Amino acid sequence: MDASPDTQARSLAQKILVALPYTWLVAFFLVPFLIVFKISFSKSAIAVPPYTPLFHLEAGWRGIQDFLAAFRSTIIGCLGPIRSMCCPM
Repeated sequence: MDASPDTQARSLAQKILVALPYTWLVAFFLVPFLIVFKISFSKSAIAVPPYTPLFHLEAGWRGIQDFLAAFRSTIIGCLGPIRSMCCPM
């Protein structure tokens, strides 16, 4: 059973109509959320913009490794006392 061109056009219009709220959601919620997420992993600076990013997408995989390595010592420092209480030597 083949769908008529009228039914196909109506189906396309329904898909576009359903996609509009999701496009709105991405544009006005997800994009600002990602901007704030990037700023939250930055250092303060007296400059314009008032932060210096620690995570650079241009550096590729090496940039991700450097970014995670910067937090590794902080995470281990925070977990050290907990680990010593849970697993005494």
